[in-house]
Amino acid sequence: MLYVLYLGFYLLVSVALGERCDLNRLESLSGTLKYDATSLNQYQKIIAQLDRCTTDQDDEDTQKSVLLRRLYYRSGIIQLSLNQGLNAIESFEHAVEGDNSFSHLARSRLKKLYVEFGMWDKIDSSDDTRRAFMDLERSVRSRWEASHDHSRIDDDLQKLLEISPSCLETRSFLLETLFYKLAESLDFAIGHEIIRNYERLLETHGSRFTLDKRLRIYHSLAIIQAFILNAEPTHLRKCLALDMDYEPCRRLALLKNKLSKVNPPRSEILDSEVYAFGNNAFDWRNLVHFYLKDQKTWIRVVRRYKNNYELIMAEVANAIEQLLPSGAITKMPSATDFSKFINMALCQAASESAADKVLAQPFCKLAMKEILPKETIEQFHKSAKRDGVDLERILTDTWQSYPHLAIYMIQSVLDSRKGISSVVEDKLYHFFQQQGLNKSSKRLIQSLYNKLSSMIRVRRQKQQQRQGQQQRYQQWFYNQQQQHQRQEHSVPPNGPRTDRDYYKILGIPESAGSKEIRKAYLDFTKKYHPDKQGQLSEEEENKVHEKMSLINEAYETLYDDGKRREYDQARSAFRSGSTNPHMSRQGDRRGGTSKFGNNFAMNFKPNFKFKFG
Repeated sequence: MLYVLYLGFYLLVSVALGERCDLNRLESLSGTLKYDATSLNQYQKIIAQLDRCTTDQDDEDTQKSVLLRRLYYRSGIIQLSLNQGLNAIESFEHAVEGDNSFSHLARSRLKKLYVEFGMWDKIDSSDDTRRAFMDLERSVRSRWEASHDHSRIDDDLQKLLEISPSCLETRSFLLETLFYKLAESLDFAIGHEIIRNYERLLETHGSRFTLDKRLRIYHSLAIIQAFILNAEPTHLRKCLALDMDYEPCRRLALLKNKLSKVNPPRSEILDSEVYAFGNNAFDWRNLVHFYLKDQKTWIRVVRRYKNNYELIMAEVANAIEQLLPSGAITKMPSATDFSKFINMALCQAASESAADKVLAQPFCKLAMKEILPKETIEQFHKSAKRDGVDLERILTDTWQSYPHLAIYMIQSVLDSRKGISSVVEDKLYHFFQQQGLNKSSKRLIQSLYNKLSSMIRVRRQKQQQRQGQQQRYQQWFYNQQQQHQRQEHSVPPNGPRTDRDYYKILGIPESAGSKEIRKAYLDFTKKYHPDKQGQLSEEEENKVHEKMSLINEAYETLYDDGKRREYDQARSAFRSGSTNPHMSRQGDRRGGTSKFGNNFAMNFKPNFKFKFG
C-alpha cells in the first residue's frame, strides 16, 4: 500500500515539474503492475508521465515509444475486462504505431472491436464483412421505412446485431422497432427486451451519453418496470442519483412511494402459498378507500377525476403513451401487469371486506378479462357447464399466477343457479385436494370447500337413495313375474280384457303398426325409468309401478299379432253388446279389479331392459 502511494506521489511530482523522462525507473514501475482493475489507474498515471516528460536522444525516444505502446496495450486489455470497449479502442489505437509485438496485437484487437462496435469507417471498404453488413443494413432500413412492419425485418436485424452487437446505431434501431411492438401490445416480454437492450447500450456507450440523455433513458426504463412489468423500478433510483431535481423521476417517485403504502405486497396477490396460508394481515378496507372512496386525489391535477383509481390509471396510460413512437398507437393498448395487479387486488378486497363487496366486486370480471385470453374464458365456462374437460388445468394455471382469480372462478361455478354436474363437482374437489386448500386458513377458501363438500355429500346420499329405489323396482318386477308364473299354473287363461283401452294407454291409434307400437312403448319406458324419476315418495313410487304395469300389459297384447287380433275381436264384440265370460273380465270377489290385471302376462320376452345404476 505504501509503495502504491509512493508511486502515485512520484508520478504527480514528475508531471508537475515536466522533467526529463526517467525511462528506466518508469519501466521498472510498470513492471510491478498487474493485469487487473486495481492497476488501471497506475497504468494511466505512468502513461500521463511519459506523455509529459522529455527525452534528448533518439534511443530514448524509441524506448519511450515502446514503453508507451506496451502500457496502452495493457490498459486496453484491462478496459476490455471491465466492459469499457470504447476506452479500450482508444488505448489500442495509441498502441498500433510502430512494428513490434504490442502494435501487432493492438491491430488485431482493434479490427475485432471496430466490427463489434460498427465502426465501419475505420475498416477497409473492400472488407467482406463490412460490405455484407452495409448491404444488409440498407435493405433492412428500406423495408422498415416502407411499412414499419417488424415481422419483415426481425430476422435480418438480428443478423446485423450478431455481426456488430455493440453498434450504437444498430441497437438503437432495434429499440425503435421494439417500441413499435410495445405499442401493439404492452407485452411483458417486450418490456423486458427493451430494458435489456437499453442496459446494454448504457454499459457500452453510457459514458459518452449526455446527462440529459441518461436521465431520459433511466426514466423510460423506470416507467416500463413500474407500469408494464409491475416490478421494482430500480432505474428510478439511478435517475434520482444523477439528478434529484429531475421532475419526471421525482413525480414517479412520489406515486411509487404512495402506492407502496397502499397496495398489498406482491406476494399477497401473486404467490399462491402466501395467499392460501398467509396471516392475511393486510388492510383491505384501506385499499378500497384509497382507490374508490377517497374524494381527495393523491396529487393535484387540473382535470377532475372520480377517484384515485381513475387518476392513477390515467397517469399510467399517459406515462406509457409518452414512451411510444408518435402515431404508433392504432388501438387501445392492452392491460399491463400493473393494471392487472391493481384490479386483482380490488377483486380480492371484495372477498376480504364484506362492507366493500358491492363496490369492489366488479373488478373481478375486469381482472379476469385482462388476465385470461378470451379463448380460455370461453373454454372455462363451457367446461364448467358440461363435462369438466380442461377445467382443472385452467384453474391450476390460473392459480399459479393469480390465485384469487382461480378461487373467484370456482366461486362463480358453485354459485351457478343452474347447478353443476357431478363430474364438475369431482373436478373441483380434486383441485382443492391437489393444492392442499382443504387446509387453507383463508375464510373464503374454507367456505367454498365446505360448500363443495356439502354438495358432494348430498349428491352421494341421493345416489344411495336412488340405488335403493332401483333395487325396489327390480324386486317389484321380479315379484310380478313370480306371481304371474304361479297364476299361469293355477288359473286357466281367460280371454283378453275388453275393459281396458290398450291403444289409449300407449297413446296410439288403432291403425298403428308394430313399429309405432314399439316406439310408443320405448318412449314410456324412458319416461318412467328410475333415473328420470328422481326422489319419489312411496305413494308416487306405487303410482309409477301401476302405470308401468298397464303399459307392459298393453304392449304385450298389441305387439303380438295373435293377441292383438283376439283383443280387437273381443273389443268389437264388447262394443256391440255381445259379451261372454271369456270376453270381459269380472271384478274380483271383493268388487274391485286386480291392481295389475289377472291377465298381466310376464312370460313374454321383454323388448327393453331398465338400466339401473
